[in-house]
Amino acid sequence: MSKQLLDRLDGGYALLIEESPHGRYVFVGSENRGGESKVIMLDDARSATVTTEVGGMMHILPIPGRPGRYVAAMGMYAPFIGKDAAIYLLGSGAAPLDAWSVDRLFAMPFAHRLGLCVFDGKLYLFVATVSSHKENPEDWSRPGQLFVGDFDASLESGEWQLETISDQIHRNHGMWNGTLDGEQVLLVSGAEGVFAVRRQTASASGFALEQLLANEVSEMVVADLDGDGVDEMVTIEPFHGETLRVYRRSTDGEWASVWQTDHLSFAHGLNVIPHGDLPLVVVGNRRQGMELLAFDFAAKLTAPRRTVIDSGVGPTQIEPISDGRDGVARFVSCNQGAGEVSRYDFA
Repeated sequence: MSKQLLDRLDGGYALLIEESPHGRYVFVGSENRGGESKVIMLDDARSATVTTEVGGMMHILPIPGRPGRYVAAMGMYAPFIGKDAAIYLLGSGAAPLDAWSVDRLFAMPFAHRLGLCVFDGKLYLFVATVSSHKENPEDWSRPGQLFVGDFDASLESGEWQLETISDQIHRNHGMWNGTLDGEQVLLVSGAEGVFAVRRQTASASGFALEQLLANEVSEMVVADLDGDGVDEMVTIEPFHGETLRVYRRSTDGEWASVWQTDHLSFAHGLNVIPHGDLPLVVVGNRRQGMELLAFDFAAKLTAPRRTVIDSGVGPTQIEPISDGRDGVARFVSCNQGAGEVSRYDFA
């Protein structure tokens, strides 16, 4: 295993790996008030500040079909101080290290996660809030919300009219966009479980939720962990919890737990990283030893190999940077606990 320190950043939270004609780069944003967002070139670690005007960056996504343009949730500060949060449009200069534009699109208190998904040939923006309102950081009495809107039409008109898909998920923290059983799907999670966002034209929003799990889930990812052609779901439970769990569909179509470990601490940054023919599951502990952990399920789904890749780093987000076909898992971790952004190559 090798580690390369790419840069330093206080309060690093949001993380994105991007391609450009000038090379691949890392975009990382701080959750601190007035915290820095920056870009870091992967080949030589040159970096440049994007903005320090807002901070509180929770999530950033590239906009399909608009190279160099991004949508971000900003203005929610640790610990969940987010009444002034909003959705922003970011644009890079001619090159990633050139000056960026940062424009506020609309207010969205307590915005935490974003999704950009195409349904029926149209690009939709999904926005999830952790709560509709919080009297203080410990107040979780009100559920979060999930909104949707026509992204391209709203961007062109400047009028953002979002419809509510759900306002019943407390601690609405997790979102994952990918493929499940060969179908594009958006998953969201919170205290009431894991839900798949499905197209339903008869509803007011045009979408509806299908419940997949009923127990509290902080984050989730989906992947075929053991190479049998069947997708598993990996979760962190409960909110910022201590349990990592693997689910597999039973013969009746229900998701059933097949493995778990209860030795995490303030778990965060769950992801799957390409590693040869099968992926690694990676996750961070933000408390206690603040380890960066990897779990390899290749040998047996119910008995993975656990590896401590790093310690004392407190990862918040982890993203792959290669297809792993050569058997080396390469990824970048936003290590908030150590105030760093680092690259890892793990065989």
